[in-house]
Amino acid sequence: HSFPTRRSSDLLTLDVGGRILRIVIADVGPDPLYPRGENLRKIHEMARDFDADLVLGDFNTPVDSAFFDAYRADYSYAFDHGGAWLRETWPRPFPLLGIDQVWAGPRLRIVRAERIFAPNSLHVGVAVILRPVDGL
Repeated sequence: HSFPTRRSSDLLTLDVGGRILRIVIADVGPDPLYPRGENLRKIHEMARDFDADLVLGDFNTPVDSAFFDAYRADYSYAFDHGGAWLRETWPRPFPLLGIDQVWAGPRLRIVRAERIFAPNSLHVGVAVILRPVDGL
């Protein structure tokens, strides 16, 4: 997949205790004048093509944007299913927008999602606890 901005996304495959997790890592450019819709569509398309279990990263787009409607059809937003009411991640120290996100596919259940404060970053991190839906 090619992306129309200098930022892009990447694919990662992890073996976790014999289970293969497919992850799409998003990095959408921060320019507020550049339309994000095309990048977000391509990331979602990549996730579907890769059969991703997780789609995560810096989307530089608030989670309540209509651009995430397609994501909601295929993935669960971490804070909707296992999170506290505070979900905004940018800018630090007083986050106003939820632009850093974790989306879990149907093979994973979100147990918990929370914000974590990392030093030397303008973003608040997102930590999640996940379980496979088959209980193994």
